[in-house]
Amino acid sequence: IETGHRLLKLTPADASVYAHMAFASGQSGRWPQAISWYRKSLEIDPNQTMISFKLGEAYEMTNNAPAAMEAYRSVLKRVPNADHALVALAGVSLKAGKNDEAIKAYRELVKRQPRNALLYANLAVAYGNKGMTREEIEYGRKALALDPGNAVARFNLAAAYEKLKMDREAAREYRQVLKFNPNDEDAVKRLADLEFRSGRYESAAALYERVVRTSRDKALIHARLGIAYAELKRYGLAAE
Repeated sequence: IETGHRLLKLTPADASVYAHMAFASGQSGRWPQAISWYRKSLEIDPNQTMISFKLGEAYEMTNNAPAAMEAYRSVLKRVPNADHALVALAGVSLKAGKNDEAIKAYRELVKRQPRNALLYANLAVAYGNKGMTREEIEYGRKALALDPGNAVARFNLAAAYEKLKMDREAAREYRQVLKFNPNDEDAVKRLADLEFRSGRYESAAALYERVVRTSRDKALIHARLGIAYAELKRYGLAAE
C-alpha cells in the first residue's frame, strides 16, 4: 500500500495500482478501503472483469449483498460464461434470501457442471427456502448421488423428508449423518424425536440420553425420557 501511494504520485491514473492496493487492503481485513480502491480502479478502466469480481467479494465481506450481486452481474454482462461469477452470484443470492435468483443461477450452473454435487445441494436449499419440498428432495438426492459423504446435504434431505411426514426416510438419513458425524447433536435429537413418535422407546431413550446434558430443550427431553422409560416399564427412571 505504501509503495502504491508512491507510484500514484508518478502515475495518478494507473488503474492497476489502485487494484493492487485494494487487494492488499482486503488481505489486511480493511474491506471498506479495499472497496474504495477497487471502485477507483474501475472508474479509470471499467473493463476489468476480474476487478469487478474482486469488488463483489469485498462487498460480501462487508455484508452488502445487493452491491455484491450487482458487481457479479456486471462481470456476467461482459463474460456470460464466467462460471466463477455465476457461482458467486448464486451464493450471495442464496445468503440474502433471493431464492428465485439463486435458483435461476444454480439451474444454469448444473447444466454446465452436471457433476458438481454442491450446486445441487445449494439448489435444494433454495427450493426448501421457498417451501417447494418435493423439488428440495429431488435436488438433495442428486447431490448425494454425486457426494454420498456430504453430511450437511444429507441432514437437509432428512429435514425435507420430515416436512412431508416421510419419517422412515428421514430416520434413515439421520442415521447416515451420524455415521459421518456421531457428535451431531441436532441429528441425534431429531432421530430421537422420530423414534419416539414411532413408539420405538428403547432407541428413543438411548438417543435422548446422549443429548440431554447439552441440549437447550432439557425440559422437553426429560419429559419424553420419562414417557419412554415408563413405556419400557423402567418406572424408577421414569419418575426421576
